[in-house]
Amino acid sequence: MDRFSPLVFRPIESLINHSIDSSPEAQLSAAALDGQSLDVRIDGTLIALRMVIVGGVVQLSQADGDEVANAAATASLSGPPITMLRLLTGDPQALIRAGDIRISGSTDTAERFRELLYHARPDIEAGLAAIFGQSAAHQLGSFVRGISDFGMRAGEKLAQRMS
Repeated sequence: MDRFSPLVFRPIESLINHSIDSSPEAQLSAAALDGQSLDVRIDGTLIALRMVIVGGVVQLSQADGDEVANAAATASLSGPPITMLRLLTGDPQALIRAGDIRISGSTDTAERFRELLYHARPDIEAGLAAIFGQSAAHQLGSFVRGISDFGMRAGEKLAQRMS
């Protein structure tokens, strides 16, 4: 039984694919990953996603634990929620070496997916600038980055205290 409807993934796919179309580096990364897949599982949650690149386009679906019905992904990542968020901002190699993130399959493919997502990150500030103007968008972006940094530091401190 599917935990998530395929409709849940469409807005995320659209955002990622639009960002890929806007970035030459992301386009090259996507082309190099054609036919490859990455499973991402967040411990303690129902979140288990599969990202597949087909013709330079990202397709998202629910990762299925049944390896017979669903061929094994090229690479898989799993870990606790806070640690998975740290993958986006921290040193992924340090997290993997410390055992905070578990990886299986091709580590090279996992790293190439990370590079793709890095290059395809949306420019929220540019979107806000179209609505509010450049100066206000920059101020909003700085505010959000400050809150995000605080949240990441607080999460890291909490994780350190709990371990």
